[in-house]
Order: sequence, then C-alpha cells, then structure tokens
Amino acid sequence: MNIINFIKKYIDFSFNKINIIPLAVLIINVLLLRLLNITAIYENSLLENLQLIALFLPIFFAFRAKNHKAFFNLVIMVLILMIAREISYGRVIFGAIDGQPNAFYQWSDYKYGFLVNYIIGIYIAIMILYAFFKKIYLDVFVILRKVKMPFWSVFFCGLCTIGQVLGEGILENTVLEETSEMVLYTIISVLVVYYAKKLNKTIHPKQIHQ
Repeated sequence: MNIINFIKKYIDFSFNKINIIPLAVLIINVLLLRLLNITAIYENSLLENLQLIALFLPIFFAFRAKNHKAFFNLVIMVLILMIAREISYGRVIFGAIDGQPNAFYQWSDYKYGFLVNYIIGIYIAIMILYAFFKKIYLDVFVILRKVKMPFWSVFFCGLCTIGQVLGEGILENTVLEETSEMVLYTIISVLVVYYAKKLNKTIHPKQIHQ
C-alpha cells in the first residue's frame, strides 16, 4: 500500500456534514459581533457562557458512549479540565475586583491560592496515569483503524487554536480569542458525538479494550 492509499484509508478528506454546525456558529458569531458593533469580549459574557455549554455537551455524549469506555472517560477528564481552565479554575466567578470591569484577583493574591497549581498538577498526573494503566493508546489505534479521521474538522481545530493563541497573546484581541474558542469548542463537541456514534455502530463489544 503506497502512502497516498494509506492516507485515504485512515483520513476522510470530504467536507463532512458535522462541520456545518461549527461553520454556522462561526457565521452567526461574526454577524452578531458586526451588527452589535462589539469590539471587546469580557469574562462572564454571554459568549463565555455559551463556550461552557459547548464543553458540557460532549461530556454528556462521552458518558453515554457504549464502547471504548476508558477512552471516553479520559475525554471527559480532559473536558472537565478545559471547563475549569475556561473559568480560570473558579477565579472569574468570585474573584472580580470591585469597580474594575474584566479585572480579577490572581490566585497568588489569596492566602492559599498557591494550592490551586498543585491541585491542577495532581489532576493532570491522574489523567496521565489513567491513560497509561488503561492503555488508552490501544484504543486510539483501534479508533484510527475503524473510523476515518475527519480531516477538515481537525484542520479547523488547528486554525482555531492558532486564532485563540494569537488573540490572547500577540494581538491581544479578545474578539478573535473568544470567537476562536467558541468555534473550537463546538468542533470538539461535534467530534465527540461523531466518534461516539461511529464507534457504537462499527465495533463489536468483544473487540473493545476496556
């Protein structure tokens, strides 16, 4: 098998219908920002809350996945970490500075705030250990063989990640940052649904590595 046939066997280059949802989210988001003349997006805004919904939804579908439970459990753990990060591990909920919009106390400003970093580190270590002992890489190999990876979805994930990094860092553009995150989280959500449904249909339980 030459490299081209190998790539075609495991990667789907067609514009899958699952891309319609994040594309619609992008278009609606851009149109509303233009119509409302929004030039900055602050923490705890409507868009920020919608991002949390986009991250919570795939947890529901991953939890209901019938096959590859260990893999989807890890997906849930990653999504929970992303949700925690999105709310700055709770800081944006109760750490607002009075009289300063979109300004929040840092965890270092709290007496035991340093413990948050340790908790995050322990949580990530637990995820890594879980992936190691459950041999998640075996699940990944099976998934790649059984379900073609939707190229454009992964490609758009990459673009949105770049947009988020540029918006948050170099350009300091909250509109680009939050729009990129919204679309990225939507893609992640539909990908979880896509793989959960495909794997439920294509893989017999006896083939599943738990």
